[in-house]
Amino acid sequence: MRVLIPIFFNSPRGGLHEHVLASLSALRSAGHEVTVVSKPGPFAQSAENLGAATIATDWEPESLATTIEASCDASPDVVYCHPFASRQLGVAVSEALGVPLIAVWHGMYDDFLPEYHDSIARIVVV
Repeated sequence: MRVLIPIFFNSPRGGLHEHVLASLSALRSAGHEVTVVSKPGPFAQSAENLGAATIATDWEPESLATTIEASCDASPDVVYCHPFASRQLGVAVSEALGVPLIAVWHGMYDDFLPEYHDSIARIVVV
């Protein structure tokens, strides 16, 4: 299975990064292909070191269409996304390709859930 993980963050490292890297490691150990969409830098390098393909993005609105296109070109079977810009990209790719969306919830961040709740296949709460 091919899994796309879009991950937006502001801090250079933290719990979100560790959660994604642990998920990535488990997915790779189970034999799945993983592509991570993130800012370039140490986190992307860590993902590559664990065997993921990466798509670099600056998450700016003017580069969103190119990032969505590259994410769709990765041909994921499922999208596994976190809140905010990660979720916006994940929903767009999931809907464009008609693949399941797994949404990870962090506390109270519902990210306008009523607008895309029909697109979610599963929810993971951390």
